[in-house]
Amino acid sequence: MSIDTYEEKWSLISYVLPFNSPIPETIDATDSTLGTGDKQHLLWGFSGIVWGTYYYPREMFDYLSGVTVTPDYTGTTLQLFPHGITIEDSSDQNIMIHTADDNSEERISLDDDPIFHVTLTWKYLSEDDAGTLFDFYNDPSKANKTQRSFYWLHKGELTDPHTYVARFASPMSKSLEDQNYYGFRSIRLKVLGIPT
Repeated sequence: MSIDTYEEKWSLISYVLPFNSPIPETIDATDSTLGTGDKQHLLWGFSGIVWGTYYYPREMFDYLSGVTVTPDYTGTTLQLFPHGITIEDSSDQNIMIHTADDNSEERISLDDDPIFHVTLTWKYLSEDDAGTLFDFYNDPSKANKTQRSFYWLHKGELTDPHTYVARFASPMSKSLEDQNYYGFRSIRLKVLGIPT
């Protein structure tokens, strides 16, 4: 499948939109050429298309595309599909706040790159999958708890199936949900960037 211009993009979108849906006549772009990210968004999920300044939901990848990182561990990728996911933008950690005697504030940005934390929950994992995750966290040659960074494939959203570089940012607690399934609650990752 070839999608190389915005005209072809809207032609393709018209097949999945309700009958007589309005198509914007102006497109917020510097030229008519589609980038790789645009093509991925088209192929990965029409359900996320919205009209406005942007025509698809924004995601971590859009803000971290210039932040490239080589992880400490490159042997495998953490890619177990989570049952729950929360994305937290913690960019205030890049800002220093100086408060004067009159309570006025001066805010200084140390770095424009955002800091994202992601909290993952697994409710029902098989013994094998639970062992894989537990080993990934504890093995000194892999994540070594919160020390080493690794590849993480984000599968929590249809519109963001990207691979990031992340590091565990919390302890890991494994629970036996019933006789056959294991769970991991509120495992926090710090997203460092995208792979080099």
